[in-house]
Amino acid sequence: MIYAINIRYNRVYDHFRFSLVFTLPENIDRNSLAYREKREKLAQFVGQTDYAPGVNFPVRLTIKKIKGGNQILYHDKIYTTKDCRAWGSNSFVRQIAVLFIPPGSYQVRLENLKEVLNVPDEIKVTLEVGQFGSK
Repeated sequence: MIYAINIRYNRVYDHFRFSLVFTLPENIDRNSLAYREKREKLAQFVGQTDYAPGVNFPVRLTIKKIKGGNQILYHDKIYTTKDCRAWGSNSFVRQIAVLFIPPGSYQVRLENLKEVLNVPDEIKVTLEVGQFGSK
C-alpha cells in the first residue's frame, strides 16, 4: 500500500497515529448469522476478544518527505501489529505507531512483511492516518 499525505503546519496537531482498519463488507445483513460469524472471526483475528490473542504480523512503515521533487527518507521502521485498539459494529482498529511529523508533504508506504493466512474472507484492510495534539 502506498499513500500520499500532505501535512500542513499547525501548532496544536503535530502527532499522527498510523493504524490498520479491518472492515467487514457493508452488504451483509447485520442481524444475520453469517454476519455474526464473520464478525466473531474478525474479532479473533485482530485480538479483540478475551480468549483470542489475535494474529500478530510485522509491517514496515516508511515515510519519505517530498521536497522539490526529491524524496528524503524521514522514517523507516518495522512494527509488529498486535491487539485491537478500537472497534465498531463492522470494523476493528490496530495501532501501528504514533509519530511526530513536521509540516510538509510526505509519501507513506506500508508493507506487510509476513504472509497472513488467517485473514477472513471479504475483509477490507486500510491504513488510517489520524492527526492529534501532542503526546
